[in-house]
Amino acid sequence: MSLFLNILIVAIIIGGAGVVLYRHLKKSKAGSCPACEYDCAAKQQLKKHQMEQHHSS
Repeated sequence: MSLFLNILIVAIIIGGAGVVLYRHLKKSKAGSCPACEYDCAAKQQLKKHQMEQHHSS
């Protein structure tokens, strides 16, 4: 019984890590640096640059 419980716990941990990794890779394919939710200076500068290009065209 304890072997089954240990295997179940390991499977849950590996599955959870796989889900987190999948989400991260999916977000990182979007370009620039959207992988994190933090609105850093680099993202603010990129947004500003994109807005300027959008308004000038």
